[in-house]
Amino acid sequence: MTDEIKSNIKDILNRESHSKESTTYFLVESYKYLERNKQLSSYKVIKLYRNWACHSYLSSDADKIFEELYILVSAKKYISNSDEPPWSVLVMKELQKDFANYSLNGLKKEIKRFSKNFLDDTPFLDWSSFRDNVSEVIKDIPLIIVKNKKEIFRLVCKKAPTTISPRSLSIFLKCSDDSKFLVAV
Repeated sequence: MTDEIKSNIKDILNRESHSKESTTYFLVESYKYLERNKQLSSYKVIKLYRNWACHSYLSSDADKIFEELYILVSAKKYISNSDEPPWSVLVMKELQKDFANYSLNGLKKEIKRFSKNFLDDTPFLDWSSFRDNVSEVIKDIPLIIVKNKKEIFRLVCKKAPTTISPRSLSIFLKCSDDSKFLVAV
């Protein structure tokens, strides 16, 4: 079974173009392969995007990824009354740090590492098509981060204005108090 999954994943990487379906299938099959080989914890970016593509709520893993952000969101009323930098500045810094690790470029790097370690270094023929389709899949699904059955915040993806880049995706963070932040373009 593991060999069959590996073969399916290699076939997807070798495609000259991708669809939303093949992109999602790659994320699901990669997740299964890593889970079966007890390597899932070493591939957190693949895991996040697979979960985002397949679920609308994340709790156990997402709150670990965004743990410091959760603390900032929870502490807004205390930080707002202190001499520290404004709460929004602290949130933006934390978001930039988190998304430096969990961006689509981070996904590309992790897929390359996954390919090198498990797929005989199968080349990724069309990253731009894959990236665009990942964007298409997640833009329709707000990622709601939940802790203790309570929504902390949600990540909402929208196409960036064509003046910025016709293929870019803007990711916004919306906190439970309705404050919003542009995370990435």
